[in-house]
Amino acid sequence: LFGLPEGPDVRFHGLPLFEERFVVAVSPKHPFARQNIVHCREIDGQAYVNRANCEYADYASRKLSEQGVMARRVFSSDRDDWVQAMIRAGMGFGFFPEYSVTDPDIVARRLIEPDFVRTIMLLTVRGRPHSPAVGAFVRAARMFDWPGGRLDPMPKPEVEPA
Repeated sequence: LFGLPEGPDVRFHGLPLFEERFVVAVSPKHPFARQNIVHCREIDGQAYVNRANCEYADYASRKLSEQGVMARRVFSSDRDDWVQAMIRAGMGFGFFPEYSVTDPDIVARRLIEPDFVRTIMLLTVRGRPHSPAVGAFVRAARMFDWPGGRLDPMPKPEVEPA
């Protein structure tokens, strides 16, 4: 499975499965939780809880720095569950693929201007016949009802502004 911003190498065939946007993840008490969307410029100077193995980190950093936006890293871990625990505790915001926010006590808000969206693909080696197992996996992936297909707007926040 592949979802990097630069796209797969030409040696591979990519079967697009679904699109997924990146979101800002915050505790319910964070000011962003009261917003429907978060503009990238709003994260400038904010406390940032970093996913150390974020596949979009370099790409997102370049795009944000082009706009003069720099968050203040306060915690970093290669464990998403620890990062989400720190976010839930109110240490700052996180930058996550929308389907990777697994803590039910965290609020996810769409990040815009720019949007960060990735296409998740199933990659196979171009020109190589599939083994029976790989062929079965590809057929199952084609038949599966993947989420979305188009990016609906984020829901309105449940918390009313104070």
